[in-house]
Amino acid sequence: MYTSKLATITCCVSLSTAITVIYRGFYDDDTASVTELACWKGGRIVEGQDWANLGEVTYQIAGYEGVDGPDSPLCGSCWSLSYGDTSRSVLVLNSAQAGSGFETSLTVMNSLTGARLSNLVV
Repeated sequence: MYTSKLATITCCVSLSTAITVIYRGFYDDDTASVTELACWKGGRIVEGQDWANLGEVTYQIAGYEGVDGPDSPLCGSCWSLSYGDTSRSVLVLNSAQAGSGFETSLTVMNSLTGARLSNLVV
């Protein structure tokens, strides 16, 4: 079972808007199959990539609540998540729980917050 922790981070979209970002241990599991991701379809997660598990994905990945399946136009989109003066780009390959905004790895969360996530948890 994976746990989530919560922090609010600014997401750079067309207008900088505060949005919730949580981390899920799932994204830190290098052995997790890409077939578990909402954007997986027909043997591929992203056109031209033959990743079998998360450890093979060379990008920081995330889930976004707007992804509703493998045909979502948000699959494969790149987003910049910012907290203070720090920004990290993530590749959206999964859905997230409604109301959660983005889900990403503990690694991304710690790099955004300067490893201060435990001080930011609600």
